[in-house]
Amino acid sequence: SGEVIQLCDKLRQNGFAVELTGDIPTLSPRAETALILALTELTTNILRHSNGNHCQISFQQDANILVISMQDNGCIKSIVPGNGLKGIQERLHSMAGDISAQISNGARFDITLPTAELTQAN
Repeated sequence: SGEVIQLCDKLRQNGFAVELTGDIPTLSPRAETALILALTELTTNILRHSNGNHCQISFQQDANILVISMQDNGCIKSIVPGNGLKGIQERLHSMAGDISAQISNGARFDITLPTAELTQAN
């Protein structure tokens, strides 16, 4: 979707090399809104807190679940979810989705959505 590309461009303009892997899925409107909000929030957090220079966004899908991961290579000690992420998590939970974070060579966020939220391309 165009929004994902815009976020990649924003990161690049701020000195990040951005790697996009997998196919961007076509989602139901509510899932797409939640995903874009989540990725926008993560992008803002990376620009604000990460002192890294590389970001990877990947889209993976299996039979039941869609996983969207965003990883940067910044030097980060802890992840403190702010109100923005809490709101996004609640929104994802309402669709049986989730967002989780881990620290490994930077910060990594995994957003999951059920494939029921995919819309079949014509």
